[in-house]
Amino acid sequence: TGTILVLNIWATWSRPCRAEMPAFAELQTKYQDHNVQFVGIAIDEKEAVTRFADELGITFPLLLGDMTTIGFSKRLGNRFGGLPYTVIVDRQGNIRHRQAAEMHKDDLDRLIQSLL
Repeated sequence: TGTILVLNIWATWSRPCRAEMPAFAELQTKYQDHNVQFVGIAIDEKEAVTRFADELGITFPLLLGDMTTIGFSKRLGNRFGGLPYTVIVDRQGNIRHRQAAEMHKDDLDRLIQSLL
């Protein structure tokens, strides 16, 4: 079977982005044996992302993006280009959820459970 992907476009300077990251880290650990993969794309400076990831103990991949990443997020449905923006892709590669706001742990946990 395929992997459930939770793709998050974020930045360290965004308060809602910072607020949701601990939940992402916790859920990545919870579901790592169930083919669930979180990936973050940070629109930020490498040093800030590295420092933030180290402080929180982030164990999932964090990629560095730039302003073209906002265009990518718009193609994924982020009409206003705001941050954070999260997309959840099911095992068949279909986008099952899009959210242009902070994801809360309980809501995200329920969404992942529904796709397992």
